Amino acid sequence: MIEPHASDIRRIDQTLRELAKDLRRHDDPVDALQISESMDALLDERLELMHEARSPGLFSFERSWNPSGR
Repeated sequence: MIEPHASDIRRIDQTLRELAKDLRRHDDPVDALQISESMDALLDERLELMHEARSPGLFSFERSWNPSGR
């Protein structure tokens, strides 16, 4: 199924953008580490979804992930 992968990837991208903003706002190293770990887990999930989606001809991305959200 193509659409579930696309919607999951969009959800992950949005969450990564929000976490990146949070990371810039926090001075506490513990908070920064927790946010970074969350981002790492999301990136792993995104890679797994992309791998599944790239099974023969299932999906092609219209654009690459852009962390700035532009």
